[in-house]
Amino acid sequence: MTAAASKPVASQRKTLIVGLGATGLSVARFLHRHHRRFSVVDDREDPPAYEDLAREMPAVDFHVGLSNERCFEEADDIVVSPGVSLKLPVLRRAAAKNKRIIGDIELFAHCVETDAKVAAITGSNGKSTVASM
Repeated sequence: MTAAASKPVASQRKTLIVGLGATGLSVARFLHRHHRRFSVVDDREDPPAYEDLAREMPAVDFHVGLSNERCFEEADDIVVSPGVSLKLPVLRRAAAKNKRIIGDIELFAHCVETDAKVAAITGSNGKSTVASM
């Protein structure tokens, strides 16, 4: 089997969303709209966007607790929400197993095919101010 043949095509890849706040829900909606396979994990029993996820996508697997190694093992790609530390042991183990660990912006950039130029404002402070300028 060649290296290219062993890697699942985009539509077959499974994504794990880590964190179910506003960003995690946005990623879930995007993946759902594009008919991609995904599940969600959060260390909180009742994350802020859980009710929206359950109402809009009741068939999506949601797991409580970042110690659920199976979620990370089954994922090809892991989308980490901004408030989640990349230093978490479970994410370090996933990286050591060559799992693709990305953020929401990188996911969207990989999924959208366009020749348009893109300007992005990122970071933790000042995005709204810069955007309004």
